[in-house]
Amino acid sequence: MSNDNQVTVSASLLRNVIREMKELRDGNKCDHSVGLCWCEHDRIVKQLEEAVASNKEQLRDRNKQAVERLAHYWGTYNKQPGYENYSTETFLNDGLYGLGIAIDSRKYSFANGFAQFKRDLLKYLNGGTNYFKD
Repeated sequence: MSNDNQVTVSASLLRNVIREMKELRDGNKCDHSVGLCWCEHDRIVKQLEEAVASNKEQLRDRNKQAVERLAHYWGTYNKQPGYENYSTETFLNDGLYGLGIAIDSRKYSFANGFAQFKRDLLKYLNGGTNYFKD
């Protein structure tokens, strides 16, 4: 699921890498003769820390956009003629569709996108760990 709405690197994974790299750094000195340079290590840690901050920002932006899309979707729902007579199945499918397009409007739009969202959601509900994970 690589798209504009997804944070592609887990912030918790980056935090773990940073912690482990800092632990590795403690008590060691640069030794350029054997290719072990902590100057480079520190630069990498700094880049990883910046990536964590960037991921947090991306996650906030993505969630804000998803909530706005979902609010717009439900805000216009009562403008559909006859919505009050919809079956429970239609109402549930409409709700699921709204969630799908809120999460990823490109991937989960229209009939094929909705079918993909239901497959992904089912895998997620059955314990899949690679679906809808930040």
